[in-house]
Amino acid sequence: MTSPHILVMSESAASARAVSGLLAERACHSHLVQNEAEALLRVRQHPAPDLVLLELNGGKYSLRTLENLLRFCPEVKIVVVSDHHETRQIVEAIRLGARDFLTIPVGCRELEQVIRRHAQSAASRSLSLVRETVEDLGDGQYLVAASAAMRRIRSQAERLAHIDAPVLILGENWTGKAGVARLIHKLSARSRERFLQVNCAASAGEMLERELFGGEEKKPSAARQGKIELCHLGTLLLNEALALPARLQAQLLQVLQERQYFRLGEDDAIQADARILAATNTEGDAGRADSNLCEDLYYRLSAFVIQLPPLRERREDMPALLQNFMARLAAQYSRPPVAFSRAALDACLHYSWPGNLRELENFVKRYLVMGEEAIAHGELRSGAGRQHAKGSKWSSPKGASARQASQQPGNEEGPACHLKALVRNIKDEAEIRAIRKALQDTGWNRKRAAKLLDISYRGLLYKIRQHSLTEESEWDSATPVRQGPYSHRVPARHLDSPEER
Repeated sequence: MTSPHILVMSESAASARAVSGLLAERACHSHLVQNEAEALLRVRQHPAPDLVLLELNGGKYSLRTLENLLRFCPEVKIVVVSDHHETRQIVEAIRLGARDFLTIPVGCRELEQVIRRHAQSAASRSLSLVRETVEDLGDGQYLVAASAAMRRIRSQAERLAHIDAPVLILGENWTGKAGVARLIHKLSARSRERFLQVNCAASAGEMLERELFGGEEKKPSAARQGKIELCHLGTLLLNEALALPARLQAQLLQVLQERQYFRLGEDDAIQADARILAATNTEGDAGRADSNLCEDLYYRLSAFVIQLPPLRERREDMPALLQNFMARLAAQYSRPPVAFSRAALDACLHYSWPGNLRELENFVKRYLVMGEEAIAHGELRSGAGRQHAKGSKWSSPKGASARQASQQPGNEEGPACHLKALVRNIKDEAEIRAIRKALQDTGWNRKRAAKLLDISYRGLLYKIRQHSLTEESEWDSATPVRQGPYSHRVPARHLDSPEER
């Protein structure tokens, strides 16, 4: 069952913390706001708070605040909190639309009665979560669940939110894995604490160790907290978790088993109570076979698994996604939103979206800023051949080669040479050439190639996977071919070669 969400508005920080403590003891989720503008924003988000506790007392929160909240969101339930001497103020608040009142100091029994009378029941709240199409996850992140597939994902996330165990989230790049992790955190008892994430494939071993576990800085007696420590009582998402170096796996296993770990360069154990979620763009056991992840850690991280479908398999989400991206981007760029024509929507529904949500967001951005529907249609038509084979997410190398050839600077046929797409392709080609040259010069020794490129070893592995580079395909063509991040797995023997171990 889901606990009620209550918005607390108080001029006194001490008073707000006291009320939040009482709410936490009663399994309620509370959120404190600092000003009226933030409160107005919160009551319009999805899902809206079940109840608002508004402290009056003639401070910055007044009866006018109550009026503004009810004018902005008439359905919100507001309970005013006031000194028991302020009888006239309480009567006026009820007349304006407040549902009830509490007097200071707030008693435990009175608070419980108000919650029972006015806060939405857990059962009805659970139903409203299922009905909601767009859910605000905070920090500008949203989850859209209009399709049956995404409604199942949301339902799974809601059930797993109340089980304090690791969850492994699988899916292609940019399918919304971080959004699902945020939803689990938001619906859990840890929602009042921090949510942080770490990309395990983007940092070298010692740098990643410092980021996760902390350690001594160069200055004497200075220590840096790691994200596990910063997420105490909160939630930590490990992106690309299968790329964890072997040395850090034992430490993470200790966190999962014993709730403690050691900082780099220190001998004293630190207690750790952070919920660990993991995400990767590979597929379960097949993905683990291509990594160095030990079985014990893998099976602990995958106690529960959520598999996200790619965008091409949940087309029912497309209208809601387009509208959500348009509303957010229009506000970001201070421009009036542009309505999608029927032809534009049909084109979006028939496109395969190999770049998933990131590609869709970029498309909406160009649609909004450029204001030329013909360009948008041309982009989708030019990429219409980027279809994924049924039953497999791996692209055809031949098709990828043809697509790359059609995007070369010398090819001026059709709108595929849109300036932004052209710049992006040139940048990718330059990066692929540099990586291939370094790998050729070092005989595909990745550690030496990483030093030659002046990047971390794990960073190079990440780029090799991103551009689908393999030694076998090195001599297929002299022209760099970008086949997408899912065209080929990097053979496991490259990751475990004795020279690089």
